Amino acid sequence: MRPRIAHTRGGYRQPEMAHPGDPTRDDPTRDVRAWLVRAGRRGEQEQIALDTGQAAVGWPSVGDLSNCRSRDDVLEVLVESTPEASDRTLANHASQLWAFVAKMQIGDLVVLPLKRERVVAIGKITGGYRYAIANGPDARHSRPVTWVCTDLPRSAIRADLLSSLGAYTTVCEIRRNGAVRRLSTLAEAGSDPGV
Repeated sequence: MRPRIAHTRGGYRQPEMAHPGDPTRDDPTRDVRAWLVRAGRRGEQEQIALDTGQAAVGWPSVGDLSNCRSRDDVLEVLVESTPEASDRTLANHASQLWAFVAKMQIGDLVVLPLKRERVVAIGKITGGYRYAIANGPDARHSRPVTWVCTDLPRSAIRADLLSSLGAYTTVCEIRRNGAVRRLSTLAEAGSDPGV
């Protein structure tokens, strides 16, 4: 049996994060990264993401993560909010949420493969993590995004890069095969330059 971890965050919500991973402390010399972010198991939150300029993910039982300063802090919140989940699931979800909350930085690319259409949206992160209650329970964890392209046909993406967009997770970094360079070109020009 897993020991219970007390939640010590209280009810205070910060509009933006202040820890070292905070996107507001963005370093212009760091490398841009690319992130896959899904919007619902069947694409239920795609339209809210595109219409409101944000990347938004679910975990409806998980509250505001603004006060989390580490992946372990996120794990504590998950253990409290989803005690029935296995240790493996908790660790996986903690890694995804920590990436969304703190690893994603201003200027990074976000890729949203749409499930309701055979297209992909590509944008750039413009701000820090927000807990957006108005989004509803399946999209409360959000990051502001400027969508550069919202209707890129999947057929424009070469197979090696397209396979990276098939990851089963909700949030993950896309690194292989020159992903950042190629996704930037796809967003701007609509064609994949290849590896």
